[in-house]
Order: sequence, then structure tokens, then C-alpha cells
Amino acid sequence: MKTLIWTIAVVAGLAFSGTAMAADGASVYAKKCRMCHGIGGAGTAWVPKLADNDFIKESDAAAIKNVISTGIAVDAKRYPNLPMAMPKVALSDAELDAVVAYLKGL
Repeated sequence: MKTLIWTIAVVAGLAFSGTAMAADGASVYAKKCRMCHGIGGAGTAWVPKLADNDFIKESDAAAIKNVISTGIAVDAKRYPNLPMAMPKVALSDAELDAVVAYLKGL
């Protein structure tokens, strides 16, 4: 009986681990990104949207992590309304993985 209970506990933990990671990504996004990129990555008048964003859709995780970690300089031609550069965001590897998974799911 104990084996059955442990098996169920392990299976349940594995089943919900993906949900927990997505929730962590949403939490990291809410704390570090939402103030500029808006709720659900909708963007604002001065910052590009992340939801349904070609860069997010077409880039691999490493490229997205690089942008988050190194920031983006102001490009007046590409983002004429951007009032300031995107700053570097210091996140752990686990936080980067979680937020990239969240962004890919927008």
C-alpha cells in the first residue's frame, strides 16, 4: 500500500512539474518584465509586444536568453517610440528557462 501511495505521489509531482515551471515563468515575467512589456506581453505605446512576437516565435531559447541577459540598445529606426534601452536583467538559469518557456507560450 505504501508503494502505491509513493507511486501516485511521484506521478502527480511529475505531472504538475510543467505547470509549476510555467507558473514560475509567469511570476518572473510579472516581477521583471510586465512593467514595460505589459500584461501578457501585450506591449505598450513605447515597448514592443512579446505575445505573438516574431523574434520570440522564431528564435531559440539561447537567443532569447541572450537578449534578456544583455539588454537591447535603443534603435530609433526599429523602435522610434522607445524612450530608453532595455536594461540587462539578472536572472538565474532556472528563471531564464522559466521565463523563456512562458514567453514561447504567449
